[in-house]
Amino acid sequence: MSSGYGQVQILWDVSLEVKHGEIVALIGANGAGKTTLLLTLSQLIKPRSGSVRFAGRDLTRARPEDVVGAGIVQRAAGPASLRGADGPGEPASGDVPAAGPG
Repeated sequence: MSSGYGQVQILWDVSLEVKHGEIVALIGANGAGKTTLLLTLSQLIKPRSGSVRFAGRDLTRARPEDVVGAGIVQRAAGPASLRGADGPGEPASGDVPAAGPG
């Protein structure tokens, strides 16, 4: 998948596969394209080439709300998200669990 903003290409031929049950961290320097990748997966910006597939479904041209309905969600990371804002071991208020296939 390739993606970017206006005339600026940020992602070049990115390929990513996450299998059911896997936990994956996306780590990189500022400006490396992490946010662009997440926005493209969520269809908040459209890929220039390639496709987005999840649970056997092509989401390349889906509306963002359909991507969420398919089970792809994002949430901001930070200290509260790691410890749970409502107490130890509890999810923070407003957390939306990620749903996946199966």
